[in-house]
Amino acid sequence: MAVPDDHPPRSFFSALVRLRCPRCREGRLFRSSFTMADPCPVCGLLYEREPGYFMGALFCSYGLSLAVFLPIYLLLYLILPGVHLMLIGLICLILYLPLIPAIYRYARALWLYWDRWNSPSEVSTPAGWADWKKHERPPTL
Repeated sequence: MAVPDDHPPRSFFSALVRLRCPRCREGRLFRSSFTMADPCPVCGLLYEREPGYFMGALFCSYGLSLAVFLPIYLLLYLILPGVHLMLIGLICLILYLPLIPAIYRYARALWLYWDRWNSPSEVSTPAGWADWKKHERPPTL
């Protein structure tokens, strides 16, 4: 399936911010807060290439969490100089908890975009996967 021709494709950054497919930049990555729409409803790109594929998104999640957590921690440390550091950490954790769904979604999106940039493959479509399986040679012993 091709990208619809009725309008120009979104920019890379705009598609990432709006959580769209890294190939066509139109299909939504998520059907609900935590459920991915796999494959892409527009171009058919398989988001999860293999079991455990999104383990790499843990690194993105860690980076995003630090980018949110550290500035809040430092700001609270400067604003509340006499407060114990553990209490500041607890306050940061409480402020961070509502952001977990967004961090989860954007970590997966970042991982997909990085992987698509790093190793684009047209095997990652249902038709491409079926074609690859059809032409795959059996392993030799």
